[in-house]
Amino acid sequence: MINLAIALGVSILTMLVFSFMLGGGDFNGWYGILPALIALVAVYLVLVRRTLKQVEAVMSRAQVEMTRAQESLMRLGKPPTEKQLKDAIMGSVKIIKEGYKYKRWQFLVESQINAQVGTLLYAVKEFDGAEPYLRNAFLRNWMAQAMLAVTHFRKKKYDEMKATFEAAVKANKKEALLWSIYAWCLWKNSDREGAIAVLNRAKEHCKDERVEENLLNLQNNKKMKMSGWKETWYQFHLAKPPAQKVQQSPFGGRISKKSVYR
Repeated sequence: MINLAIALGVSILTMLVFSFMLGGGDFNGWYGILPALIALVAVYLVLVRRTLKQVEAVMSRAQVEMTRAQESLMRLGKPPTEKQLKDAIMGSVKIIKEGYKYKRWQFLVESQINAQVGTLLYAVKEFDGAEPYLRNAFLRNWMAQAMLAVTHFRKKKYDEMKATFEAAVKANKKEALLWSIYAWCLWKNSDREGAIAVLNRAKEHCKDERVEENLLNLQNNKKMKMSGWKETWYQFHLAKPPAQKVQQSPFGGRISKKSVYR
């Protein structure tokens, strides 16, 4: 990546300068090692910070666009149509994609933008369009990974679904909803024992009453209840939200300005 290449270049130059300068005109690499390391770290951190600010600026513009569109639609006094929602979110997606110009500068930028684009497309039910982005999304973005796994679930690709969920929970062990969606998909696929096993694993990593409640429900041959996660659960389009939820929260997708490099 360009930031690392620049930092390495400065580091090498620093090493040469100090090796000759402190070596009395002769090259002595021992004199240049420490200054070179300091230069490498300092320059790299400055460049990363600069790129981070540039990407965050793009995300901020996209968030402003989405907020403006949301406020405009809510002023209509009636629930927005699916087309209105899609048009508004696609406007934000277009802005977010401008961030791809920084992908060669810093590691993780592309995968983070993929996650943002994929989750927003998924939010407006552009499942096929979202899938390529979700496949290349940052692994630590648990929502993008969950949406990818659910996409496999919809297509009855259960082996891929399990593999995606397993990778996701390994990287995001404390996300109770991620574990619960995993269990829900297994349960819906008539694998109650598998769902129970997943929720038992979830209890080892995250303390959440909703996980324990659903575990008890499954153990007693009852249905899982996911409404406790409110709007976040409905973003996965695995169940229809109550009508009032649609009015209160027309935008399912969210734009994270601080997710890059985490």
